[in-house]
Amino acid sequence: RLLASLNEAIFQLKSSGKLDQIYDQHLGSLEESQLPFGRAARRMAVILIPGLLVLGFLAQVGWTISLRRRVKEWTAELRHALHEVKQLSGLLPICANCKKIRDERGSWQRIETYISDKSEATFTHGICPECIQQLYPDYPPGGPGPNS
Repeated sequence: RLLASLNEAIFQLKSSGKLDQIYDQHLGSLEESQLPFGRAARRMAVILIPGLLVLGFLAQVGWTISLRRRVKEWTAELRHALHEVKQLSGLLPICANCKKIRDERGSWQRIETYISDKSEATFTHGICPECIQQLYPDYPPGGPGPNS
């Protein structure tokens, strides 16, 4: 009975136009202040799309600058390495007797010193079998030697 009574009252308010007035007066202002999803999405798109484009452009510029810097560093390293390699190429003036090498300043140095200074090479020393026989003729061939 209560539900039927409420339905009839709402029907009378609706048919007289009073329901629309009550709605507009008390609830309509709330509805107008809310932004529909479609309009909100369009407003967000107007802000977000250009922002993302600018952000992407800035990221691309930063990456390009970083890449150019790295290419310059690598190029400098390669030029330095190429310079070092070129120093050991070509003709090396070497003494026929003591085997010292004349450097670019005209100084004579031991071959080990010259090559160690100009490269990453290091030297160890030993005596080959032919030199053992020349230097130590009494030493038995094939036995343990000074380089073992």
